[in-house]
Amino acid sequence: MFPAVVADDIGWLTREQMVEVDRVMMQDLRIDLIQMMENAGHRLARLVLTLAAAGVAVVAGSAAMGAAVW
Repeated sequence: MFPAVVADDIGWLTREQMVEVDRVMMQDLRIDLIQMMENAGHRLARLVLTLAAAGVAVVAGSAAMGAAVW
């Protein structure tokens, strides 16, 4: 369902570019960081359910961002 890709085939953002993406999202588009995190988590959960619907275990840490999940 999802194509396998080589990491070198994917474009990467530098730290500075990602900071600019966050700035545009928050200042220009008025999308809060918490909303971006919720959207990312939701889409990741949907992907996991699609790929591994039989069983999934999530271990989440208590990091400040809440995105520290293994």
